[in-house]
Amino acid sequence: MDSASAPAPRWALVSARAHAVPLVAGLVAAALVAFGPGLGVPGSSILFAMVPAAFGLALAPGRSRGVLFAAGGLCGGAAAVLLLRAHFGIGAATSLLLSGPALALALRVRGRLVVPACVALGIGTNVVAFAARAASKLLVGTPAPTRPLASWISEAAVTYPLAGAVAGLLSGLVLLRSTRS
Repeated sequence: MDSASAPAPRWALVSARAHAVPLVAGLVAAALVAFGPGLGVPGSSILFAMVPAAFGLALAPGRSRGVLFAAGGLCGGAAAVLLLRAHFGIGAATSLLLSGPALALALRVRGRLVVPACVALGIGTNVVAFAARAASKLLVGTPAPTRPLASWISEAAVTYPLAGAVAGLLSGLVLLRSTRS
């Protein structure tokens, strides 16, 4: 029996699955952010990015899975923009890219503390997304269909951290459930 026809060892199949799951979760999150229901609330895109990241990390925990989620999100987002002409705001893209690594960091905490860690990292992730969006509005200006910085910032300063907390809470509950089973 030559090596070309030998079946793949079990560890190789497990490794392939463990790498594919976060990549696919990132693609799903990118599709949800680009084409999902859109809540119309500034900062709410993190809900569509962080929760799929939590499911991806729950199904395939391990080192570097958060980065694989971000890579899947980046590829999915780029494909949506380039091929399907979707629109990604800079805030949504930031939360999509940071959600997986943030949750991977939260998984270093054991037990029930994973939930408050996820909430804190959800808020932190969305504060960074808020800063990126505010900077883009300030430096580049606002295209016609979006709100100007002056009317946006007072609402967004509240809704970005709040949406981050909700996304972190939901993600923390998913990860807590996965670490118990």
